[in-house]
Amino acid sequence: MVETLHKRVKKYASHFEEISGLDACVLNLVDQRFYEEPPAFCRDYCPCMTAGCDCFRVHLRNCLEAERWDGRYTYYCPLNLLFVAAYCNSNTGVAIGIVAGPILLEESDRDCILGLSEEALEHIAVMNTGKSYHLGEALAALLTCCGSRDKGFSPTENQWDTINDMFRLATSLDSDGTPTGYSIEMERRLGYFISDGDGEGARQQISQLLSYIILSAGGKLQTTRSRCLELLVVISRAAIDAGADIETIFSLNDKYFQEFQKCAVPQEMGVLVASAASCCASYVQDANSAKHSYAISKAISYIRQNYAGKITLEQTAKMVYLSRSYFSKLFAEETGTTFSNFVIQTRIEKSKQLLLNSGIALADVACMVGFVDQSYYTKCFRRLVGVSPGKYRHCQGKLDGGE
Repeated sequence: MVETLHKRVKKYASHFEEISGLDACVLNLVDQRFYEEPPAFCRDYCPCMTAGCDCFRVHLRNCLEAERWDGRYTYYCPLNLLFVAAYCNSNTGVAIGIVAGPILLEESDRDCILGLSEEALEHIAVMNTGKSYHLGEALAALLTCCGSRDKGFSPTENQWDTINDMFRLATSLDSDGTPTGYSIEMERRLGYFISDGDGEGARQQISQLLSYIILSAGGKLQTTRSRCLELLVVISRAAIDAGADIETIFSLNDKYFQEFQKCAVPQEMGVLVASAASCCASYVQDANSAKHSYAISKAISYIRQNYAGKITLEQTAKMVYLSRSYFSKLFAEETGTTFSNFVIQTRIEKSKQLLLNSGIALADVACMVGFVDQSYYTKCFRRLVGVSPGKYRHCQGKLDGGE
């Protein structure tokens, strides 16, 4: 039995894990799911997971970015930890990604990694920028090698659904015995599904359009190819109008145009169009998420630069052009904690550095990191660190337990 692409990638990913010491997780980019489970680190230690944050969306988005950047992409997760993503698309239309990490760069400031326990930090590989780059190259080469061996037409489960829908609809006839007609209104509905980021709705609509295209083409491959390319234009324009990055969509189109030339049967073309629709719908979703992620990232940078002064939720929300209530909800979803808790955590982390200087009075430390009340500072410090600021200073930050 010919080894499936997924099994082949998973096998080599396990070798990569042993060599690199990183978790390597395989994603199905067509069906948009993990093949097994999220990376072990995310599952076991990431506070975002317990807060209900969908780590998959982060890793999926960056696997798709890897497609744009020659098969590999390096990115930071919401915790400011480095991950490496790689992408491959075989000649059967199967798209697979691998995410490896997390990595803490030697030159990184550990104070920027908030919300992780000491136990979690011990499980993070520390390496320099050069090594992380070489690991990314190796991961991309691994996937390229696996994809190049995937010959023939072997659809995934979701792709079989598309094919079955196409032929079920293609065999449905109008009352006069002719195939159900092609409707421009159906094209418009497809555009609406893409604009809404609804990949499943887009797939079902495409099935109806493709059923007519394939049947009416009468087995003529070039006719089918031309009609499918027209659909690809409809899909890509809808994604761009909805806010997806134009260069990303153009790059995606270039790839699919090349793949269409290799197709030997109409079913392959149908699967490619369905795959393109799924990717474009995902890009639309990610474009909206990216706008929000940028706002939260900007807010976090603002907090870290201005922790010593007065920082309010309303002021920060206004700075990123979001309403107070929506910004508060979005901040909690993306960071795993409330806005006020994040500000306090940042101030406490900064105060730890100052406490190591015995020449600075505790009251001055509290003031220098933005607390107007020393007693409240002490209460927050004890809650987050487990001991008082005075005890922390006495131990020079080397804590063996409670006070």
